[in-house]
Amino acid sequence: MRVKKAAGGDPIYPLLIKFTGERVAGNSGSFREFMQRMANDLHGAQLSLLIKAPAGAYGRNKGKWIINPARFDFAVYKQYEFLGTLFALAIRSDVPLPLDILPSFWKCLAGCPLSSSDLADCDFLLDTRLQELKRLGDEDEFDEYVLQHGLTYSMHTLLGEERAVPRPAGASDGPHALLRFADRHAYIKAATHQRLLELSNPPAFEAMRKGFRSILPLELLAGLERMVCGYPHIDLAYLRQHTTYASGLTPNDAHVEAFWAVLAEFSQEELRKFVKFAANQERLPADSGTDVHQPPLPMKIAQPDPDESQANADQRWIRAETCMFMLKLPRYSSKDILRTRLLQAMATRDDPLVG
Repeated sequence: MRVKKAAGGDPIYPLLIKFTGERVAGNSGSFREFMQRMANDLHGAQLSLLIKAPAGAYGRNKGKWIINPARFDFAVYKQYEFLGTLFALAIRSDVPLPLDILPSFWKCLAGCPLSSSDLADCDFLLDTRLQELKRLGDEDEFDEYVLQHGLTYSMHTLLGEERAVPRPAGASDGPHALLRFADRHAYIKAATHQRLLELSNPPAFEAMRKGFRSILPLELLAGLERMVCGYPHIDLAYLRQHTTYASGLTPNDAHVEAFWAVLAEFSQEELRKFVKFAANQERLPADSGTDVHQPPLPMKIAQPDPDESQANADQRWIRAETCMFMLKLPRYSSKDILRTRLLQAMATRDDPLVG
């Protein structure tokens, strides 16, 4: 099901990617750059398949994305179908898509029902308000709260549109009437259902499942988030375990020990930048629980290419061969110089096909 493991050459990826005008050897780095650009597009403004979760505005799950609940035409249906195909390609190739998507998304893709906890993760403000309405058992206190917040028989959708909440049978006033104490439980149930229905956008997930099963069986949807997106947390011990050293180098060399010491001091954001620079992807594949290397692992540390013009190692740059996840590390004279050069190299991570 997955790509062949590296055995001295490039793994065989599901797609052959060519960048016009770029001098790139092999397909590994190009394929990982393709997957990274797909993730960037999904998080960008040009596509509208995903939207930011409103809870992020209140400090909860900040930067996380959810499905766009809007209705769509056949062209967008095909985009969602391709997105499902892209998820399957990520699993087949072991190249994670660094997508920051709420768990409710993966539950819907796997066909699992959503719960009230998914509402809290997505829309913290609405969930807080509904919990407060549920807590208010005194009618006068309830009416005061409703009047203070202007709560009516309507709510705003995830896209900001006002929509009426289904009313109890026999109600004669319109959706802009103030919410009554007697209707509070029906309102909470209807508002929760309406928001979860937006989160589950059935036609979109149907299209994604169709695209996914064109590559892989749907039974693999269990654990999908981990397989598709990898782990946002970079486990340094895991990376070190899956690192090899070229001829003439050992883990005990002073500059190699300094390199690992610098990485140990990095934040998670800096570690992701390092992986992006060295492997052209921001996340590592899921741990298989074995010593078998999952591409792009193992990371390889090698000596720099000979350069007579730079006899002083401290003046040399750290280079990366992203297709091979290979770091060419000069023998810097100090840890501080190594840190400076590594940070300079990481600053080029968004131009990964250079040198």
